[in-house]
Amino acid sequence: MECGHDVTPCCGDCSPGKVVAGLPVPAPSLGSAVSGSSVAQAGTPIWQRLLSGLAYLLPFSDALPFGRALLQQFPFLSVVALPALPLIALQQLIPFGGLVLFLALYLAVVRNDRVPYLIRFHVLQAILIDIVLVLLSLAFRILLSPFAGSFALRTLENTVFLGALVVSLFGLVQSLRGQEADIPTVSDAVRMQL
Repeated sequence: MECGHDVTPCCGDCSPGKVVAGLPVPAPSLGSAVSGSSVAQAGTPIWQRLLSGLAYLLPFSDALPFGRALLQQFPFLSVVALPALPLIALQQLIPFGGLVLFLALYLAVVRNDRVPYLIRFHVLQAILIDIVLVLLSLAFRILLSPFAGSFALRTLENTVFLGALVVSLFGLVQSLRGQEADIPTVSDAVRMQL
């Protein structure tokens, strides 16, 4: 908020209703208090927040194979993988489990207008992140297979794993806060679809 004292950010002497530089200071609106599209949803029920956060287990479970070398080198980090194990088991138990899960989430959650917006937003964002990870996995298997076991490939795989971990944690935290996780490009694509 800018004030009439030519100081950015506001100097703090400007309160709503006070007159500064001959002009009254307006009360802040909701749009000026919150930037972008990550509007806080204070009234969002906890069950919606939890279900929104669970969606990020999908990309995280597909990122775990990228972190295999890192998890072998530092076994204590394998605790991070525990939340994704039930989802991995489900995907391996059902033939074409990943595809079935993708279609079920997309058709039953994302395209269902009766499901709250926050849940649909986070589920679709997790699906898009997962699609990127699946494409990266295919590219690693096809294009980079001659370099298997090399230091450069392990470093690249660890980078993808850590990036997916950070994005998943960010999405989880934002969903638990009742907000949209604003990830560049991905969130824009999600908003266009919803």
